[in-house]
Amino acid sequence: MTTLGIEKFTFEVDWHDTQADIIRKYRVLYYPVTSEIEMFDVKLNRIFLKKVEIPTIALEDFYIGA
Repeated sequence: MTTLGIEKFTFEVDWHDTQADIIRKYRVLYYPVTSEIEMFDVKLNRIFLKKVEIPTIALEDFYIGA
């Protein structure tokens, strides 16, 4: 997806919270040009993780089962 020249990828992800024994649903936005991610809690409808740069992450790290 391109918005004003900024490329980003959006992923719907599930995470098993072992402590609460529930599945949490998040939307992860990945910006490959700047190596930034942000996470949005779908159920609570709020930001879980503000945009942060993680230089060690790449698009290849996002795949089913990761």
